[in-house]
Amino acid sequence: MRALMEHNIELNGLAGRVEAAVLNWGEPLPPAIRASPPDVVLAADCVYFEPAFPLLLATLSDLLQLRPSRRSPSSPFSSGEAGAGSPEGAGDNEKQGGKAVKAGEEERANADGEGVVVYFCFKKRRRADLRFLARARKLFRVEEPPDAERAAFSRDGLFLYTFRAR
Repeated sequence: MRALMEHNIELNGLAGRVEAAVLNWGEPLPPAIRASPPDVVLAADCVYFEPAFPLLLATLSDLLQLRPSRRSPSSPFSSGEAGAGSPEGAGDNEKQGGKAVKAGEEERANADGEGVVVYFCFKKRRRADLRFLARARKLFRVEEPPDAERAAFSRDGLFLYTFRAR
């Protein structure tokens, strides 16, 4: 998985500005991650094994607490559409490894105290997927970023959220 992430970083011209890391859910964060916390974490299609949900949530919580936000809890998104097109309920599914990416552009965007931001994308396949989202909403600030294609993706059961520390 890491080789694929590194290949995608190269293809997107982000070498030297973005770093790929594989995280084992429920385990302590690696010293390198603690020493240099990511600005952005990308997590896609991680909700597929419900018994692992607590491990994924614990790892996401650990990541978000590395650099808590110094901003007010109000949404950074101006569309006022948070929640539009979101699935009813909350989702549950996990795996044994997550993806963390540190991006230079997000470093600048987060210089104002935004803290770590997790971009979390999943395809709703089961009710458990929605239970995961409900659990995440209890732990984190969960918002939908503005997306002109949201309606099309929502029809296909694809959803994108940001998670931030409360």
